[in-house]
Amino acid sequence: MSMVIAWRFTFMVTISCSFLFESSLFLFFCLLGCSTLPLYKGVSYTDIISKGK
Repeated sequence: MSMVIAWRFTFMVTISCSFLFESSLFLFFCLLGCSTLPLYKGVSYTDIISKGK
């Protein structure tokens, strides 16, 4: 019984950690996109990518 509880706890912790990590990454890229979008108005993303290389 304790093994099942421990496994479930580990599973929940892993899921919540991965969810937090993904959501923080998503927020970071959203902020990055919002802050850089006005600079690139009228410029296509392919141009930005090709200029970056």
